[in-house]
Amino acid sequence: MRIVSYIAAALVLAFQAVPAEAEQIQGSQFSSGNWNGAAYTFDASGEFSHCAISASYKSGNTLYFSVTRDASVTVGVSGPALGLEEGMKFPVTLAVDRRKPFYGTATAVSSNLAFLTIADFDAAMTAFKKGYTLRIFANGGQGVYDLSGTFRALEAARNCAIIYYNHRSKPSTATTRNEVVDPAIGYQLATSMISDLGVTDARYLTKDELQQIELPGAVYWVSNDTGLSGGVMFFDVAEGYELRTHDAVATEYLSRDCEGDIASTVQQVDAEFPARQIRVLCLSDDRQYEAYLTNSLLEDVRMVTLLMHHSDVGGAAPERLKERSTDLALRNAKFVLDAE
Repeated sequence: MRIVSYIAAALVLAFQAVPAEAEQIQGSQFSSGNWNGAAYTFDASGEFSHCAISASYKSGNTLYFSVTRDASVTVGVSGPALGLEEGMKFPVTLAVDRRKPFYGTATAVSSNLAFLTIADFDAAMTAFKKGYTLRIFANGGQGVYDLSGTFRALEAARNCAIIYYNHRSKPSTATTRNEVVDPAIGYQLATSMISDLGVTDARYLTKDELQQIELPGAVYWVSNDTGLSGGVMFFDVAEGYELRTHDAVATEYLSRDCEGDIASTVQQVDAEFPARQIRVLCLSDDRQYEAYLTNSLLEDVRMVTLLMHHSDVGGAAPERLKERSTDLALRNAKFVLDAE
């Protein structure tokens, strides 16, 4: 059975690495459960375009949603064996549970990719956030997709669009991440954190493990004996960047694995450079953790220092966890500035 794909042209560029029209905003990546997302700009103008999320399914297809600049919702699916013809248009019906279906005309961007945009923003967001199952009908075929986790993921995408709506960057094809700082420095900082906390069983995560927790390029360690974990990563930033634009994204990331009650705070850190700390406390039946993420702006580099304690793994948290997290972040920042 052929499953029709549909996705906004912007999403094609965002997730399929098709060149030309969209550029990911540096440091805008976020995740919620099995959904990953980021914010994008139009290459030609540098103006904010959309925030998009995606999730992969066992069928081999990927489902996408985006919240666009013009307050519409774009939905899409890509897959290796959809058999479409580039440029073709065809009617599509989207049915979520027993709700009123959405009708529209999809456009194939490639043989395995097409798009459909829904103008009724409120109705689309409500259906996709609160629904359980999405069925796609087109060209005599049907695709069925589980919508688990979309409530938080789409809310994160909406918040992302609010945060970056006024964003405008210089048209550019260059983006960097941890390459802006010598990788050896990341390991020095992480090792210093381990020593300061008195952790004796720490191990560094592999590249595959870092991908699983959505921290590619980070230097990150975990301790099963204490329930502590932490690490650092770096991002290049554009001129005029402000740290507060990442408050909501960081909060969403730290909350992504919590199925219970969540408490969060954001505060400015007293330092010689811009720094903000996000705290998330998760309390659920099978998982309890406290997380601190500190964003520090060191001239043209954003440094992230992360420290977490899982009380369901290692028992009681170390004393003054918040203060120790702040001290570690400031010490890391000073090290980087002195190294430069």
